[in-house]
Amino acid sequence: MKIGIIAILVLLLVLSGCKGYSDLNDFSKNEKEYSLEEGEQKLKETICESDIYNCADFETQSEAQEMMDLCGGIDNDIHELDEESNGIACEDLPLS
Repeated sequence: MKIGIIAILVLLLVLSGCKGYSDLNDFSKNEKEYSLEEGEQKLKETICESDIYNCADFETQSEAQEMMDLCGGIDNDIHELDEESNGIACEDLPLS
């Protein structure tokens, strides 16, 4: 579920950056081409810049781990998902 939300946010970021996106079939009008990677990077920066998630926001440990890893893992646990500082996020959640 969280992955679907992230995908939608990436798409919205990409589309919002495109000039003249009212005509989605004619990207030649854009002054700059935006790639999916650029949209993903912008989304990552937004998600990982402040503490907005906690373990209760995830259904499984693997979802929480994916978020922690996305934001830099144990070296940048911005959401404090790894209470024991052992590299494993939200250990009390079910694995999958």
